[in-house]
Amino acid sequence: MPRVNYLIAACSYRTCKDDGSGIQGKDVLRLHLEQLAKTNTKDIDQVTIIRALPLDRCPGSMEYWNLGNLPKKLGCPCMYLDVPDMYFSYSSWIQAIMSFKDTFDYSILIEDDYYPSNEDFVKILIRLHQEKLPKGGYLNGYTVGEPFRIAAVSNGICDTETFLKGIKKHPTPECLSQGAQQYFGYEYFDNQLADWTDQYRTLFWNGHLVNETHDPSLILTEDIINPIQYLALEN
Repeated sequence: MPRVNYLIAACSYRTCKDDGSGIQGKDVLRLHLEQLAKTNTKDIDQVTIIRALPLDRCPGSMEYWNLGNLPKKLGCPCMYLDVPDMYFSYSSWIQAIMSFKDTFDYSILIEDDYYPSNEDFVKILIRLHQEKLPKGGYLNGYTVGEPFRIAAVSNGICDTETFLKGIKKHPTPECLSQGAQQYFGYEYFDNQLADWTDQYRTLFWNGHLVNETHDPSLILTEDIINPIQYLALEN
């Protein structure tokens, strides 16, 4: 089994705003880990909670980091990595990859306000990555644009070898300064992007749940990764 690092880009800024779902920002990271613990975490070699600095952003934001002993209940090693907050989740992921270099074969890139909703999500993501990107690259939730490709829903998986090649070209994330989401896939993965919307549903929260798809005729109901807001609305 390939070695997998599960990289959660986390930021206590969640506590400073209301997304309209009824889920409080201070609870987002805790809810994420609770859902992760329901999956087959034996397929994960390490969970890395990437904490964007500063930790204290607004009144009550330190509650966001109060996870108790939940990280110890995941069933796999879990660690914290503190990084400067530069260009949102993208720079956090880059800094995490640089911290571990060649330790892992794959990195699952996920934001705190999403969670894995399929118990076998690791196996599924690796299989899809190998099928769709046999030469390596970045499999994300929803890729748009041609020929310049953008990971519009950024959660997904990448192989370490391809990501490190991109980092060697751009050892600091300054190239993302004009638009982190727009340039992340292009600069660090040389446009080697794919998504899974032909086989699995991708939901996005925009004040309500949106089904991101290239083919509206597809009736897909199985998800891999969901917005955290889905937990408030699924019942």
